[in-house]
Amino acid sequence: MNDTYEYSQFLNIGPSVMDLLIFIVVGAIGGAIGYYIIREIFSQKTREHHF
Repeated sequence: MNDTYEYSQFLNIGPSVMDLLIFIVVGAIGGAIGYYIIREIFSQKTREHHF
């Protein structure tokens, strides 16, 4: 009985850990895309000021 309870607790924790990993990966990808977008915007603004 105790083994079944521990296994069911593991199954309850499993999806939340997987969700956390997915959120971390998606957040990292979004952060990288956002960084390059901001960098491109600022580089275009500095090019406009040179002319």
